Amino acid sequence: MQDDWLMRQLQIVPKQLPTIKQTNNDPLIDVEDTLTGEKRSVSLTQYMHESVLLRNICRAEDVFFAHLHELTSKQITSISSWFYQKLAAIPETELIQYNFTMDEIHQGQDEIRRLLKQRTD
Repeated sequence: MQDDWLMRQLQIVPKQLPTIKQTNNDPLIDVEDTLTGEKRSVSLTQYMHESVLLRNICRAEDVFFAHLHELTSKQITSISSWFYQKLAAIPETELIQYNFTMDEIHQGQDEIRRLLKQRTD
């Protein structure tokens, strides 16, 4: 079954493994498989990377913002830089096809800068 999580992993991960951002401080998040309802823990960047590969860019950004409170300023800076550079490398016509724009990339970067200015850690 093409929509099965394991089958997606077998197709995606081997091709993209070298580009997955690996850090020792990357928090684990619990996600639920939409087909099986099974819960699993994955690193935040792995989940974001998988979502971008599956062209669910809005979800990747939403999950990132939902977990900002769990991250240090250094982690936020690192992950947001990685994420928005990855999105900026996607042609704008393709971004639009998946309900995202270059303006939204800039808005996300501006929001991260604003949030980081307010932090005290």
